[in-house]
Amino acid sequence: MRRLSPLCAALGAVVAACSPSPSSAPPPNPAAAAPRSAPARVEPSRWDYHPDAPAPLHARITLPDGRWLLAGDRGERWLADPAAGSASAAEVLASENIVAIATAPDGAFEFVGENGTLFLAREPLGPFVQVVRSDPNLRRVYGRGSRLIGVRRDGSIVRSSDAGRSFAPVRYDGATVFDAAVADDGRTLLLAAPEQLWLSSDGTSFARSDVIGLGSYAVGLDPSGDPVAHGIRGALVWRAGTPALAPSEHATLVSDYDLLADLRPALSGAALASGAAEVEGSTWFGAIEPPKEAGRWSVAVGGSLGRASQVLPIEGTEECGRILVAASPSRVVLACLTRGKTSQSMVMPRVKLFAADRPGLVFQSRSVNLVAEETSSRIRVLPDGSVLATGMCRPGTRRICQPGPPLRLLLRRAAGNLYVDAEEPSEIPATTVQAPGTAISPDGRRLYLAARLGDPRKLALLVSDDGGKKFEPVVLDPARLSLGISHEQLDKLLDAAVPDHVGIDAEGNVSWVIATPSGMLWLLSDRDGHVGSSAFAPKDAPMISTAGRHALAHSGPEGELRASHDGGATFAQVFRLPNDFLPGVSKSSVACATQGCVVGPAFSWQGWGPAEVGARTPETPSSGAPSRRLRVPISCIVPDGAWKHIDSAESAPLSYEMDRNGTAWTVVSNDPETGRVSFSVASSSPSPRVDTIALLDPVRGESVATAISHQAEGVAVLRYPVPRDPDGEVVFDGPLRNIDVRWVDLWSPGVKRGRIPVAGSLQADDVSQDHPQRLTAVTGLLSVAADGIFVCAHATCSDRQGGMFFLDRAGRARAAWAPTWTSFPWGPDHVAVRTEWIRADGQDLPIAFFPWNTAVLRARQVSGSARFDAMTLVPKAAASAGWSARATWAFSIADPTTSIAVTVAHPEHPSAYARLLRFRGAMPGVAEVLPAPMLSEAGDPPRACTPQELRTTHRIVSPADGALRHPVRIRLDDGETEWMMTDEATVYGKAGQGCVSMMHASRDGASESALSAILDLTRPERSWLFAKEGNDVSELRWKTLHCSFDPAIRVPDRFPARPPR
Repeated sequence: MRRLSPLCAALGAVVAACSPSPSSAPPPNPAAAAPRSAPARVEPSRWDYHPDAPAPLHARITLPDGRWLLAGDRGERWLADPAAGSASAAEVLASENIVAIATAPDGAFEFVGENGTLFLAREPLGPFVQVVRSDPNLRRVYGRGSRLIGVRRDGSIVRSSDAGRSFAPVRYDGATVFDAAVADDGRTLLLAAPEQLWLSSDGTSFARSDVIGLGSYAVGLDPSGDPVAHGIRGALVWRAGTPALAPSEHATLVSDYDLLADLRPALSGAALASGAAEVEGSTWFGAIEPPKEAGRWSVAVGGSLGRASQVLPIEGTEECGRILVAASPSRVVLACLTRGKTSQSMVMPRVKLFAADRPGLVFQSRSVNLVAEETSSRIRVLPDGSVLATGMCRPGTRRICQPGPPLRLLLRRAAGNLYVDAEEPSEIPATTVQAPGTAISPDGRRLYLAARLGDPRKLALLVSDDGGKKFEPVVLDPARLSLGISHEQLDKLLDAAVPDHVGIDAEGNVSWVIATPSGMLWLLSDRDGHVGSSAFAPKDAPMISTAGRHALAHSGPEGELRASHDGGATFAQVFRLPNDFLPGVSKSSVACATQGCVVGPAFSWQGWGPAEVGARTPETPSSGAPSRRLRVPISCIVPDGAWKHIDSAESAPLSYEMDRNGTAWTVVSNDPETGRVSFSVASSSPSPRVDTIALLDPVRGESVATAISHQAEGVAVLRYPVPRDPDGEVVFDGPLRNIDVRWVDLWSPGVKRGRIPVAGSLQADDVSQDHPQRLTAVTGLLSVAADGIFVCAHATCSDRQGGMFFLDRAGRARAAWAPTWTSFPWGPDHVAVRTEWIRADGQDLPIAFFPWNTAVLRARQVSGSARFDAMTLVPKAAASAGWSARATWAFSIADPTTSIAVTVAHPEHPSAYARLLRFRGAMPGVAEVLPAPMLSEAGDPPRACTPQELRTTHRIVSPADGALRHPVRIRLDDGETEWMMTDEATVYGKAGQGCVSMMHASRDGASESALSAILDLTRPERSWLFAKEGNDVSELRWKTLHCSFDPAIRVPDRFPARPPR
């Protein structure tokens, strides 16, 4: 996935104020309670970057003092001291993954981004003083120093010898390059796809290697600095002084660099939000869980909001399952929630307190007669050293209770011991729910707690002026809320609202956030608790944490962070999180305090003011990526007449079932009651009609197993009797006999039939029960080939005696060779493959596909054993970057050679390509590779194929991304209008001159009746409309359509130009 680049954005004027009226004063009006125009006091700001671990680090140089400067993904930079075992990260991230580091003649440090951007800094971790992009059309850059190879968006190759300050063209005429390795002496190895390896001694011109069948999925440098190609069938290395690649059993790619440092823990948003950490003044304290259960916990202490400066182990914490942290200027208190034991009936954890005076931090412990709610309990240290605990209570029977009012715990230390003199409940009105924790005013004199009262059931901010002894409610007055909704809607909204959290800023403004059905509602109150303003979190950034007037909102999947400093009146973008941080950042991991905010495990914003967090990449010209606009609309009319129907259809016709050798579409029917299987074939000429071919007759009391396989050529079925004992149970391990095989190949007339007398023994995994008398045959293979069909009637085919057969068109059966397909290497992992059998030049040819069509393999029988050749279609780095391959069988009336059409594309790059893989019997390697047409080449509206193109070129099912979809308006005969979107098409023609025969369209969005259509561009007046209920076997209804392209159609706004599902 495209990595989302971090951005920096200047925040607007930061505003805040307070209204320090005494509690006896009348409540202020909403405008006066928290005036949004008053200036706020903003501390000097900075962002700190403190990840738990570095991202993959691809580049490293050694500085004169022996320290290492490293850089890599997320735009990270690290300075590591291997002698001391320490490392620190730069606060500012580059907006691209960094692939190379070099030093300029003036001593500046040059960091090269993967897209060719050059980031210059005066200090190793200093701010970027210059950001340069000399070639804005670069798609990817490879190298590790000043020597670089770049791939441009049009597929051309360029090189640089000055760390990307300039690039020069390179002579290269191969396939699209997806990976490269550049040695220090200039030797360069390119990996293109479909698989090609290219070599250059100096990076100025390239020659293709004669290596084939390796299945190269990655290139790089080995520990000695020589280029290496790693593949499915082994590895090749290019040693210095040799002219070519040579096999190597021990060649390895240099892995990412290690910091060789133990990083101190850092403050995380999740810890701050859950009460496991607290910020007090300019210091934070956080509980650090032991690496293994029953280990000893520690407390981390850090300045600002970043990484810890010290970590203190806490004796006696081995039984803690969770630790809450609270601090005051003079004291730090921990509340240990003990782990439950399975032999006990304890439901709520016991509480054990640890306390230490600052600055010494020598902790002493004391168990208290309290239990705590696991997630919502919190503690707060008050100015007098006492502790206010919420979510805790004295246990009743079975050590459970219902937490109620906050508890004041009066602590005393004497003679080296810790004592809890009293556990006093606060006096508060009855509540039904409370927000976790409390907020304390900057002067420590006032406490705040958000809750829903029991009677009346109103939302209220509870305020205490006596250290938590008594809380007075300030009931939320709906009249003070300006949300633009009716009173009735507001009442309903507040009735369903739940208090979420309370925050406070340096001026004493109080924020409390409540969760409502319409989103998170941010209320801003004065010191007395009276609401002065209200605002919902942005709809596209609904996760919010507040501190008085300040807030940080997170958009979730988009990764955007927005800040407000005026109680929600305005929000400004701060930056966008790196893409790989998004899964770990949620509502519970974005937390704000008076001093700033912490986001996830890695980012802290100290001081609330503008601060740089990411380097902005220079604006570039249009990438040439496909436009996301919709293409020319299609208008269709349904002629009068009744729907026609096909009973027991498995599905409506899909794209691969249309336009096969003159047919319009086909459908398989499978009657679940009788077991009858048929094949319906539709034709457009001379007039629309549907013919039905019987494949399997109804079952009349027999016990049989049946398999149905939709084929690119048509359909294949098999059925065999299954023996049962007197109790009706299936008898396994007996011979599997009398396998009836039938198939339809639309490129060869008639139904083909054959019988396999015996195929080994019936195993338990060969059948599955779906009917009292009928079973589903679980076949390992049922595959129509050029002159027959391959059949494996067992669930597993490899190395099973009598398991694999080939039946020719006359129905004659013979045993077929079945190689053992093991898992194959793909980087550090091994993956399973999807197998097929084809016929090429009269030979059996087993092939297999890697997951997501990243590679294809071919097996040969050599001296009684299997030998495999491989071809990579999408190298490992390309697949990780979002490139994908679509592989479909390709057929031609004029060329009977079995072929596969492969389309490789990326949602953000225009350099998609299509190739035809032609399989021949005696050729080396996997297949012959030829250029092929694509849907994008057919124009808009697409050009309809000529009869000659349909006869002489290959039929290719081509996918449509968001740039190639046509809206389809259908006027039904009852006057209603339906809208669809095209998704895939059958493409013919030569490479660069594609044409379209038919297009498939489906309804956008779910519906009770799934509508779809097949649009015939060669005969637009003979298109087809389908309606089918659900995904199970059911009736399929169809009608004809009259269609034409109509640029004047107004398309509803609800239709986005997005890829099909």
